[in-house]
Amino acid sequence: MDRTDVTFNIGQDIFSAHKCILAAHSSVFKAELFGAMSAKARRTIKIEDMEAGVFRSLLHFIYTGTLPETALDVVMTQHLLVAADRYNVERLKLICEEKLSKHIDSNMVATTLALAEQHSCHGLKEACFEFLSSDANLERMKASEGYEHLKVSCPSVLKELIARFISPEMEAAREITMDLQMANHCNNTSSVTVAEVARGSHVIKIDGYLRTKELMENGKYVSSTPFSVGGHSWFITYFPNGVNTESKDYLSVFLTLDSACAGGVKATFSFALLDKNGRSVQLYSKLYPLHTFTEKGSDWGHSKFMKKTNLERSVHLSNDSFSIMCDLTVMKDICSKETTQKQFVVVPPSDLHQHLGDLLLKNMDGTDVTFNVGQDIFSAHKCILAARSSVFRAEFFGAMSAKARRTIKIEDIEAGVFRALLHFIYTDSLPETAQDIVMAQHLVVAADRYNVGRLKLICEEKLSKHIDSNMVATTLALAEQHSCYGLKEACFEFLASRSNLERMMASDDYEHLKISCPSVLMELVARFLPQQEK
Repeated sequence: MDRTDVTFNIGQDIFSAHKCILAAHSSVFKAELFGAMSAKARRTIKIEDMEAGVFRSLLHFIYTGTLPETALDVVMTQHLLVAADRYNVERLKLICEEKLSKHIDSNMVATTLALAEQHSCHGLKEACFEFLSSDANLERMKASEGYEHLKVSCPSVLKELIARFISPEMEAAREITMDLQMANHCNNTSSVTVAEVARGSHVIKIDGYLRTKELMENGKYVSSTPFSVGGHSWFITYFPNGVNTESKDYLSVFLTLDSACAGGVKATFSFALLDKNGRSVQLYSKLYPLHTFTEKGSDWGHSKFMKKTNLERSVHLSNDSFSIMCDLTVMKDICSKETTQKQFVVVPPSDLHQHLGDLLLKNMDGTDVTFNVGQDIFSAHKCILAARSSVFRAEFFGAMSAKARRTIKIEDIEAGVFRALLHFIYTDSLPETAQDIVMAQHLVVAADRYNVGRLKLICEEKLSKHIDSNMVATTLALAEQHSCYGLKEACFEFLASRSNLERMMASDDYEHLKISCPSVLMELVARFLPQQEK
């Protein structure tokens, strides 16, 4: 509970949290806690229309990207879907949709269908319709307690059900129509086309980035070659100077439907910057929830996909070119004669690292500590640093800490190393600029200093795979001084070869090893040299 700065009162329960983390995961919390109309000093918020257990599970998901064991039953899932929709926690909403779509029965389907309609859960709605395409299931649903609520709250859903699955001459259709007339509701209709999915991907490579940037004005774009997914033609539009004035400092990327369609095409998709090996760069990977492309030429995407300056400073702009990949999942119409299991809801992988990475590198909401490292200044959040490092925790929240201290000067770490350390703390990954051996050596020292155990092991592993005669003395000294036992053993394994040992003894760094770590040499002699040579 280090440095919590907001409290929620729900019934008799009190929950303390961190504004910055809530805002990173939820646009609703962001607007409420940091928006133009927010009262930033407000520390207590009362919530009256949500159960304490539901809010506890919502917070658990926001902080961990997972649900607690106590939140896995169907009723809790229904409540969590409502909460996720309210606070715009899209991945949690999809997880709840997926779970409910797998637990549909005659007693619950009316309630689930009403829930799906009221909270725009298109995949869940299709799963309910699939279940009700059976005459027996439809009859049992009409006899359930939830049917009356469905008639009153969502009459358009029942009319859609008749239109899609029931002949108007059938008794069931006449009964439902009569029920709706008695309920005295207006004749609203809707259409949904989700169930079977088709997936594909396309890479757009931008050659001549600087030339394109200079020649094309804000709002102008270049298009990829058309590609086909789900029976429809698509293309990607790339705006080198942003799609509008608000995004003039960014690259804008959009997916455009290039086929005429009746009723629209529903799809989820993602854009990702690719590294030199063709892998997605996590920091610049954007996932978009289910969207309806209504007609030919309709598009959707990100006006602020990536700052131009960030691309220009990164290693991903190579020879004035870079690549962006679009992964596309198209929802296709249901074929009512199919008997195979359908996937109605597609849950994306966890995006917790992306939310926290944005908190560090983009919006920086609620930063409360600044580090001066050489000529560079880094803003961060004490609560996140303390959660990942026991050293930061003691420094910020220990008994001897000065809690009001907002600026810390660090003199014995290079700015690039500290930047990579912060990046790892927030995202659990290293930036592409921190992949070389020298940086790995510096990061071992930083990770050991701040007790970031996993980062230290990652650097150990990397160094253990790049041992040679010129570097082994330095690496062995590093391993001994920072308790890197696996790395030390890798060095010993390398030096078990007499030729490697002799080349190490002739290297420039051997003298430093003798002076700084004589005990290591004694251990090396004891383990590998014959008795007569010791």
